Amino acid sequence: MQKLDSMKEESEDKLTNLLLDVIRVRPAMYLGLARLDMLATFISGYMLAQTNDKYFGDNGFIDWFFKEKGLDLSKFSILGDTLFLDESNGDQYEALLMYFSYLAKYRDRI
Repeated sequence: MQKLDSMKEESEDKLTNLLLDVIRVRPAMYLGLARLDMLATFISGYMLAQTNDKYFGDNGFIDWFFKEKGLDLSKFSILGDTLFLDESNGDQYEALLMYFSYLAKYRDRI
């Protein structure tokens, strides 16, 4: 039973691991351009393809991020991209780096 639980948890964190371990290393290669808006498009496509990934569920990254920032989840966009852009003064690349920084902080706690 423990092995099944472990496999389920590993499967649920696929997007987090993909983003931090693969895409963060070479974002332009996977996104076309190293820009936060390109990441939002990628995640939208991923979300359509994967319906059981923990990234989007209760206590997933999106839920955690809004709680971390003390924000209302009803203002949700695919990855809170407007929040990162506001903090980076509209710089798409800096917003992308900030996103990965928060995602790594989230993964470290799970």
